[in-house]
Amino acid sequence: MNSISKKDKEHIITLKKLLNEKFNNIIEKIYCYGSRVTSNRVDTDFDILIITKEEVDWRIEDKIDSEIIRYGIENNILFDAHIYSSDKFSKYSYTPYLNNAITLGIAL
Repeated sequence: MNSISKKDKEHIITLKKLLNEKFNNIIEKIYCYGSRVTSNRVDTDFDILIITKEEVDWRIEDKIDSEIIRYGIENNILFDAHIYSSDKFSKYSYTPYLNNAITLGIAL
């Protein structure tokens, strides 16, 4: 069973809340995946897959990335974030990358 530390879970919940406050509740879900989840390691980057409620253009995506980087710097976390709209996520969820994030990851 994959899991994340209590502190990592708190970081993701806080990050999701911060992004929703800044971007008008656009974040639907955040999947945490990768070695931080499968091996419960905190000495690696933090792979996250962000699902938005609607398609966002590159300018908004860039602003979301900037907020994630800022939060990571403030909390000494290196995030590797990928952003997909809910529609795009559903359409391509069969691909190995997304399927891996879904099956091995934890959704918050």
